[in-house]
Amino acid sequence: MQLIASRLKYLRDREEESQKQVAEALDIKLSTYKSYETARRRIPVDILRNAALHYEVTMDFIIGITDIPYSINKEDEEIMRKYYSLKEENQLRIQERIMTFYETEHPPKTLKDKNK
Repeated sequence: MQLIASRLKYLRDREEESQKQVAEALDIKLSTYKSYETARRRIPVDILRNAALHYEVTMDFIIGITDIPYSINKEDEEIMRKYYSLKEENQLRIQERIMTFYETEHPPKTLKDKNK
């Protein structure tokens, strides 16, 4: 429950919203929302769903199944479907290219980071 509470607070802070604004967006009382964000009350699935829709993240992110907040759209699904239909050697080549692009755009800041 604490992870859900911290994710809700993280998302609210990220969007620079007040607890009151979120409560209104979720159509719940402010005191109810506060109890969710402080882990004093379990959040019902329908409110989790509405929070995920409000923040445009997945429920899996809010409940801690994944650290990736964004859902996959139809275009991403098609790319993944094609990727998984490739031979393993070609999948590895794609992974290497992605890492090359990533490292070009996000160079390590220290020697320690480079060795990760």
